[in-house]
Amino acid sequence: KGGKLRVRRAHHEGKSEIPAPRLRRRLGKVSETWDDFQASRARDGVYRYLASVSAIVVHYKVRRKTKKLLRQAFKFAGLPFDKNADPFTAVIRCTCDRSLDNKTISKWARALRYVAHCKVPRARLKTFMKEAGGVNACAERYARYYGRRSE
Repeated sequence: KGGKLRVRRAHHEGKSEIPAPRLRRRLGKVSETWDDFQASRARDGVYRYLASVSAIVVHYKVRRKTKKLLRQAFKFAGLPFDKNADPFTAVIRCTCDRSLDNKTISKWARALRYVAHCKVPRARLKTFMKEAGGVNACAERYARYYGRRSE
């Protein structure tokens, strides 16, 4: 009985070394989505990028691995680690090639926090956000209902 338990632990410990490269690959895919958005400049292209940001943040938040996501995201971008950073803000900042201003990063992060609060799991992010009035409307709704009052 004791031997089996050790085998399981050894197997589990071996698996724990894998997530860092996997997380870097996932961040790389989000960054590629950013590059695709920048190359296409399609009107609705931002929704694909925001959906990829949302997916990675929600994935790690559900698994209670947000700190690990933050640490790897800052490392991925070569930025100093900020343990108090909002996960949406951090992933956007770390995958946008430093080409967004702070105001846009903040607005997109607020919009994604609104989506995280209100969207049903099976709904598509683009559909939800467009029905809510778009990125700006989602950001404004988050500020009004969940964040600081925008007056």
